[in-house]
Amino acid sequence: MKKYESVINWIKSGIDLGVLRPGDAIPSIRDISKYMNVSTTTVNEAYWHLENMGYILSIDRKGYKVLERMLNSTDTFSAYNFTKNIELDALKQSHIESVAKKTFIPLGAMAPTNSFFPNDELSLHLSRYARMNFSEINSYCRYAFSENEQWPIAEMTVKYMFRTSNTLISEKELIFTNGASNGLSCVLQTITAPGDIVAVESPGNQGIYRVLDCLKLRPLEIETLPPHGFSIAQFRHFIEEGIIPGCLVIVSNYSDPTGTSLSVEGKKELLQLCQDNDITIIEDDVLGPLHFQHEIPVTLKSLLPEHVIYVSSFAKVLAPGYRIGWIAGGRFTKDIRKSQSVSYFILPHVMHGAVASYLQSGKIGSHLDKLRKIYKKNCDVMIDAVHEYIPLEKEVFRPEGGQYLWITLPKWINANELYYEAHKKGILIAPGEVFTARKAWQNCFRICFALEMNQTVIEAVKTIGRLVSELPRHEA
Repeated sequence: MKKYESVINWIKSGIDLGVLRPGDAIPSIRDISKYMNVSTTTVNEAYWHLENMGYILSIDRKGYKVLERMLNSTDTFSAYNFTKNIELDALKQSHIESVAKKTFIPLGAMAPTNSFFPNDELSLHLSRYARMNFSEINSYCRYAFSENEQWPIAEMTVKYMFRTSNTLISEKELIFTNGASNGLSCVLQTITAPGDIVAVESPGNQGIYRVLDCLKLRPLEIETLPPHGFSIAQFRHFIEEGIIPGCLVIVSNYSDPTGTSLSVEGKKELLQLCQDNDITIIEDDVLGPLHFQHEIPVTLKSLLPEHVIYVSSFAKVLAPGYRIGWIAGGRFTKDIRKSQSVSYFILPHVMHGAVASYLQSGKIGSHLDKLRKIYKKNCDVMIDAVHEYIPLEKEVFRPEGGQYLWITLPKWINANELYYEAHKKGILIAPGEVFTARKAWQNCFRICFALEMNQTVIEAVKTIGRLVSELPRHEA
């Protein structure tokens, strides 16, 4: 257990036992530092996490107090999972609609700039495959019903997974989907029922929250903040409180929106915790291949193949418009395949054939190497620009891969207001609240560095900094 987690657990115990009651002042950072023999930096980090978890509130120049609404973990879970926030829904819908418009400078984009992909080469493979297989691709072919035998896309996807993540699976385990979001939806429909609890990252992928809402599933939000990512300590605390989800959806490498990754030790600890409590893990690894280091990140699937359901796609690395995703279902494969066949009876054979042909050409390796170098450089440039022009609560976390940065503004700034003000200027950011089902992360927002890093983007960052300085102060 990390030192700051010990501080978190000590404060939470005081709150849960009633020693620290709603409205009570929390011991100062200096006092806790002396009492627990840790640095003030450690205590400050712990208090930061406690505040974002909803346990305590910072009072400007007066320290911290216990929040009125926070009595214990169970109360918090009940409060934010059963209340519909109309204002938040409107914000999320506005962001989704704006992402699709090309009139905005897309600082908060979900997807990379299209020019980073080998579009010309993919088009050649697409036309060649269509010419050579014109009768088969326009029929109810065997491809739609079999379990991947002799499918070029299945063979090449298995090889792609091994080369990009050291994850070994059989072609028979693969289930192809219309992108990763469709895959996640399919898995959740298979292994859950309406009203079930699903543990998710918070802040976490906004697409996950939309799927949970549509399927009437209850999100159990687990703090996922830099630098350590998914809080195993908080997840364990919920389980000890008797709140045990049926499954966990997690991005173990370069989480959206924070860019964090669990360490190998953390992944093993999480796997053990889930095994001990019969919690199924659904691993979203769409961004895993976009690592900046030479070392390939470890997947949960590679550590416990049969018990982890793995979901990914080619959308963020090669072909977003081709909508090719897949599931590696482990021991759940048969049930997921049955469920998937109901919603997607036949998948776009021609798209699969084109991507398989491109993968067979062997060019995916050099393409990914080029993409990683571009994103690493872009990440550095964007972080420098943010630090220069935007007033921050804390330094921007520098991810080791992926395509997102998590920006934390001073506590008195409301990122929802910043979103709407930037919107008027033709700039799109992704405010923190779209990555949760409750009122949280209100002084945070996400930006994407998988963009053409030109002067227009830098000027947009400068404009965001100016807007932040002009926003009204809210009580922290």
